[in-house]
Amino acid sequence: MIIGGIILMVPGVAFTNAIRDMADSDYIAGSVRMMDAMLGFFCIAIGVGFVIALYGILAGAPLLP
Repeated sequence: MIIGGIILMVPGVAFTNAIRDMADSDYIAGSVRMMDAMLGFFCIAIGVGFVIALYGILAGAPLLP
């Protein structure tokens, strides 16, 4: 359930375009797009981790066993 809601936010097109730019020898644009995609990945992961931890604190029981 959790993964199904999160997977829609993952920037897959930006990641794919970064790999395409790197393959086309456009390393600066590929690096910038890759950093943009990775920043999105990490922000989503940190946000989800924060919410799961906060739920565990408020509910008194972990969301994930």
